[in-house]
Amino acid sequence: MAPRRESRAMTHETMKTVYAGLRGTGRWHRVARGVTVAAVVCLGVCLGLGCSPPETEVAELVIQATPVADGIYVLTKSGIGGNIGLCVGDDDAFLVDCGDFFVGNLLMPFADEIARTVASVSDRPIGHVVNTHWHADHAGGNADLAIAGAVVIAHENVRERLAAPAGPEAYNVTMPPSEPEALPILTYTDSMTLYRNGEEIHLIHPPNAHTDGDTIVHFRNANVLHLGDLYYNGMYPFSPLDAASGGSVDGTIAALDRALAIGGDDATYIPGHGPVSGAEGVRAARGMLATVRERAAALMQEGRTREEIVAAGLTDEFDATWASPIMTGDAFVGIVYDSLLSHQQTPETDATERAASDDP
Repeated sequence: MAPRRESRAMTHETMKTVYAGLRGTGRWHRVARGVTVAAVVCLGVCLGLGCSPPETEVAELVIQATPVADGIYVLTKSGIGGNIGLCVGDDDAFLVDCGDFFVGNLLMPFADEIARTVASVSDRPIGHVVNTHWHADHAGGNADLAIAGAVVIAHENVRERLAAPAGPEAYNVTMPPSEPEALPILTYTDSMTLYRNGEEIHLIHPPNAHTDGDTIVHFRNANVLHLGDLYYNGMYPFSPLDAASGGSVDGTIAALDRALAIGGDDATYIPGHGPVSGAEGVRAARGMLATVRERAAALMQEGRTREEIVAAGLTDEFDATWASPIMTGDAFVGIVYDSLLSHQQTPETDATERAASDDP
């Protein structure tokens, strides 16, 4: 495991110089708690999955804003962290996710760096933040941005999970409850539409997919979709798809089908991790998930054990494209097995559970 880096927590005065109105109240407490918890989470999850913690040290944090459409950017990080969507215009800076990210083996909070990058492309304040789900690498900046005046929006289950101890129970990892400022103050159940910066922004909840609180964010005019961790591009999903997070592999496949039905072939798709793509990238991810799922389910139907299924080489043809040091093919097969077992899925499972909704 890489040596621990020193915290780069910003003082109140430094934060003020980075972005107007972004205050560092409580920052030291959050960073200290975040370092301790993140180290345990990272190590515990990786050991539970049979993969390796991130080893790469980042000498200097860089968050880059890359345009994907008129007024819409993706913010990508030099460390391992979730992609952030950004819509700018006359109203405000509208963010999709605001997560922490790995520096070495620690998940560190850097809302100030997010704000700095936003300020490089817009002179408007960060007014809204949508969480695609509750995980810290996508919602970890909620508290700081809310203190600065942003309205945090999410599916209702995100607020519930952030407000209570939560974590992947299968790996004996539990995150403590978030501070009150981190909780979304505007939630929805099935869908919501917002109008900002000349865009019609549709929020759509696919049930029980990556988690039980996922949101697909569709910028309708530009036809850009941010899919959060429903879509990992070029890597196996580094997260549990089981009952502990309220998600399932079948729900994730159905959510990708739904996203493709919404956006179509001409849309731009922002994944939770990995490069932005067109529809072909989403189809490749969906195909990989479905293939591994069917192979694992067939062996489960034969009565094979988890160890036998993990050792069966179900991902051999995909590993060159999708495997990484922090998520091997074997570890991913274990995730799929656990998801199917928790939902008792077999090849004969009702197809309607994995069908995309006809009404996006």
